[in-house]
Amino acid sequence: MGTGWYLDHCRFPVPQPRIGLIDLNPSALAKTSSRLSRFAPEPHHADLLEPGPALTDPFDSLAMC
Repeated sequence: MGTGWYLDHCRFPVPQPRIGLIDLNPSALAKTSSRLSRFAPEPHHADLLEPGPALTDPFDSLAMC
């Protein structure tokens, strides 16, 4: 389960980064979205191992843990 700790403590190169969150666990999404609320994250409940539609506009980079 991700908590957004690293995103909460890192330095971004821009004042208002665009952050998208994808997780299978709705509780993890809620916790991380709350922690990062100052950035207005875009949460998406999804299973990345299953095919599905595009969830949002493309991002410039992607990180997965």
